[in-house]
Amino acid sequence: MPKCAKRNRFQKKVLTYGRISQLLIDDEVQNKEINSEAPSKISQQDLKNSLVGFVENRTSMTTISTPNNNNRFDVHNPIICVLGENVNTPCNTQTETKTESIEMMHSCEGSNNHSLDLPFREKLTSWAVNENISQSSLNKLLEILKTEKDTSSFKNLPKDSRTLLQTPKKVDIVKLGSGFYYYFGISNSINRLIASNNCKLSDDTCFELAVNIDGLPISNSSSSCLWPILAQVKSVDALKSDIIVVALFSGNSKPEDSNEFLKEFVNESVVLTNNGIFVNNKHYKFKISMLICDVPAKSFLLCVKGHNAYFSCTKCKAEGDFINNVICFPEYENFRKRSDAEFRQQVDDEYHMGVTILTKLPNFDMIKNVPLDYMHLLCLGVMKRLLVNKNYGWIFGRQSYKLPYSDINKLSDLLTSLSKFIPSEFSRKTRLIEECKRYKATEFRLLLLYVGPVVFKKSLNPQFYDNFLSLHIACLIMCSGEYHKDPDMLNYANELMKFFVKKTSEIYGYDFISHNVHNLLHLSDDIFRYGKLDDFSAFPFENYMSQLKKMLRKSEKPLQQIVNRISEGSFVKKVSSNSKLSVQLLQQHFEGPLLQNSNSVTQYKVIKSEKYVLKTNEPDCFVQLQNNDIIRVVNFTRCNNGTSSEIRVIGYKFWKKTIFLILHVNLHSWEYLK
Repeated sequence: MPKCAKRNRFQKKVLTYGRISQLLIDDEVQNKEINSEAPSKISQQDLKNSLVGFVENRTSMTTISTPNNNNRFDVHNPIICVLGENVNTPCNTQTETKTESIEMMHSCEGSNNHSLDLPFREKLTSWAVNENISQSSLNKLLEILKTEKDTSSFKNLPKDSRTLLQTPKKVDIVKLGSGFYYYFGISNSINRLIASNNCKLSDDTCFELAVNIDGLPISNSSSSCLWPILAQVKSVDALKSDIIVVALFSGNSKPEDSNEFLKEFVNESVVLTNNGIFVNNKHYKFKISMLICDVPAKSFLLCVKGHNAYFSCTKCKAEGDFINNVICFPEYENFRKRSDAEFRQQVDDEYHMGVTILTKLPNFDMIKNVPLDYMHLLCLGVMKRLLVNKNYGWIFGRQSYKLPYSDINKLSDLLTSLSKFIPSEFSRKTRLIEECKRYKATEFRLLLLYVGPVVFKKSLNPQFYDNFLSLHIACLIMCSGEYHKDPDMLNYANELMKFFVKKTSEIYGYDFISHNVHNLLHLSDDIFRYGKLDDFSAFPFENYMSQLKKMLRKSEKPLQQIVNRISEGSFVKKVSSNSKLSVQLLQQHFEGPLLQNSNSVTQYKVIKSEKYVLKTNEPDCFVQLQNNDIIRVVNFTRCNNGTSSEIRVIGYKFWKKTIFLILHVNLHSWEYLK
């Protein structure tokens, strides 16, 4: 038989063991001729022994340089040098590839055994890299490991994560229309919330719940969505920051029947309102205080017409006009308000589309207990309309309203330069105004309440700018914890809203007064009843919606996944600070500056509390004192003399201040300084 034929057959047999065998054969052929008496078949054990012998011989001839011990089995482009040659001269690529492949084969062959022999630190590093663990998650794990004194407790941990997290073995979901439904329960959710927060309640506590219902698309590539019933305990300060899930619907569209969707929630609410709720074997009062929804969800739940109808306002009976293909509401005063009695009797046939099961809720006013949400109304409604609307938008509108390109570019440059001065308390920084179509509600809020008067001053037409300022001042009053309580200030804010609506109809036309713009006239009524705008907004619920999305780990069975994640979280006890006034001092340093006679002090760069963060670097280093002085913080110190733990903030005062803009409102004024 020809030698070349035997060689080819020998190669085919060896290839069944692995790709590395081809490299071995090619290398051996270079050194000696294949024996013509070689067997036509080779066992895997013989080949393995040959490979081991080959590697041992190669090891005596070469040196393999690996990056470090942490990557001992990950050899990427190693520099291989034959002994006796110049160390700086790399070998040819073919030899390098062969040796790398052989090394990789042996590392894979014994990877399980070697990983068990690794030091704990290397195991942890390998796990974090291979599982793509985020830095924040890894930092929290390291903090737990470093603070754990009893390391023997690690051996008592279960082998399976489901045992550790107490994941339910089965989730009992029910079929509801075209989707699936799971009911957590109001009482069960509140009891779990209080247990996890270790919250103490007074005997006269009344559980007043704000309820939010809205749709949540799971992904952009499918029609699958979630419809959760969320709730927030408004009457207990310790629980205000927490959101509970009362029920959850999953399907390819919203629930077909809103009454079926709400049935269990309403039935339990009726029982709890009439009989009270038991928490830790104690009896407390219960009430559904408000239903917070956007306009489409409100229309779906209340069984009334949507925002495109002539009688769509949920607060009054104003009739809309069809102007320029838009249903608009030119009236800004002298309209009849709706009442709870008329809603239940369905007096207005042009408004109702059916009977909602929510009318069964005791002590629930179908008009007053359904407040307007300023997140959708003002931020995503009016502000977005001013910027984005294809007719009147300042950025994307018609030529008569749209800003020149030069002004748009200047506006974007100004917003970009301002971003480095936006404190960390704001979830988003300012960005290009051309991206306003993709702005989130928090970004529109930042423009409306904070940076708008500054950035729009030189860009907008004076008529547009003055009109925007009236909206800005009204919203400042309505969002202020102090001014909204003043009846005169609140009445002035309402007059400003009327002025804004009236002037917009003159500037942009009657077709600008959409459903959202019209509802600005009713905001003051809800503020008088519930407090400042943030006390009855959808912002907390929208933030929790993003957490619901993060609970999904795959596209299959989203409802079961979220139920499992919520069940796992219910067993976790929250760690709370001993005092609401407690602060953390972080990032110790020795750079100064210090006050005179400050010998026994410790210096820090960051001070953190539950409500704010101050730092010695921008943008969190600027503060305004109660006497209106503006300070740049440069250091934080704590006394270490044993008798006092006083914390001092050291900073430089700005002596020169220039008034950029001053707004006079009744007996009050706002100054914008530069």
